[in-house]
Amino acid sequence: MGQIHELLAVEPELKATAAKIQQETAHTFMQKKDHFIGIFRTYEPVSDGGERLENENKELITTVREKLEHTHKIMERYWDLSYQKELANREAKADIVINGVELAKDVPATMLLQLEKQLRELKTIYFAIPTLTPGPAWKRTEENPDVWNHEKPRKARTQKRTEPRIVVPATDKHPAQIREYTEDLVVGHWNEKILSGEWTPSEKSSICERLDTLISAVKTARARANQQEVPNSYISKNLFDFILGNK
Repeated sequence: MGQIHELLAVEPELKATAAKIQQETAHTFMQKKDHFIGIFRTYEPVSDGGERLENENKELITTVREKLEHTHKIMERYWDLSYQKELANREAKADIVINGVELAKDVPATMLLQLEKQLRELKTIYFAIPTLTPGPAWKRTEENPDVWNHEKPRKARTQKRTEPRIVVPATDKHPAQIREYTEDLVVGHWNEKILSGEWTPSEKSSICERLDTLISAVKTARARANQQEVPNSYISKNLFDFILGNK
């Protein structure tokens, strides 16, 4: 069990780190969508002696869940520290309850106010979650249920071939008239598989709805708060488990 001055000494740094990671994660979701897409293209020549081309691969950098888990880990430290500080101040408290399930017990009123603000800021991240492009028949991969894939139709690779052709046959008086014709000849096919670490629109909608439900529960708890001290308590894991649907 620590003392409140120890919590106050590290709180500003944790607060700044939590704010930075939220901003960075939202930026990644909105501006770096390619981090959640992997592409693997292979080339097959039509004939055994046809030109062979190198595979074109772009590795999948991360998934939405991996990015969120990293963000949650940083924010859990800040939320739990803030929670312990407010408990040490013996402020008013109340339980966070949703549908009869207690997610956090005896949360101080000041923490409830701060948590409500943090949850609203967290909505920026969840509203920015990239979702699967509509249209393709996405399927979950067997190796990782957080990764989707779909295979695009085979795409032909062509090369232009120029051949001379007789347009007017030769006669005893005139030579044959020859003209060159150019045509596209299929020499191979590209096979392309798209990987995505994005979420479905329904998954995104569900998590945003759960976040709004949690914000309402925090507001209700703040309204009925009273006093109690509970040192060395932790709430962030239960809250993030609920947001992600793990509870």
